Amino acid sequence: MRLIRRIVIHHSASPDGSALYTAEDVDRWHKERGFSGNGYHRVFEVSGIVSPGRPLHRAGAHALGHNGDSVGLCLMGMTKFTIEQWESVADEVSRMLVTLGEPEVVGHYQLDPINKASCPGFDVRAWVSGGMKPLDGHIMAA
Repeated sequence: MRLIRRIVIHHSASPDGSALYTAEDVDRWHKERGFSGNGYHRVFEVSGIVSPGRPLHRAGAHALGHNGDSVGLCLMGMTKFTIEQWESVADEVSRMLVTLGEPEVVGHYQLDPINKASCPGFDVRAWVSGGMKPLDGHIMAA
């Protein structure tokens, strides 16, 4: 297994709350950009389903200059996410923190503040320090 220093949280830049977009779309979008397929390790669909992408032992294609020692997690949407997505990503990050030896959890914006200033659409530091609970103003209304 490769050494993983960071868990990088992303958004898909698809419409908030739209179940029309799935991990299959992410795979297609990445192939259209010349990647071998989904560059993330997990995709969190609006329903809360966690779709696997690349296996953890393979480097992702999600954060230029940081793929070799990170895992990429992507929430479908832009700035508001369903309770199911919030719960799924919190569960997955909690598991990864234990199994991967406490890597740092960051937002894509922290690694590329110029080009990715809005990714994943919320303050990851506040989310982690707040116990990985859904953030006010970023919850998709039912």
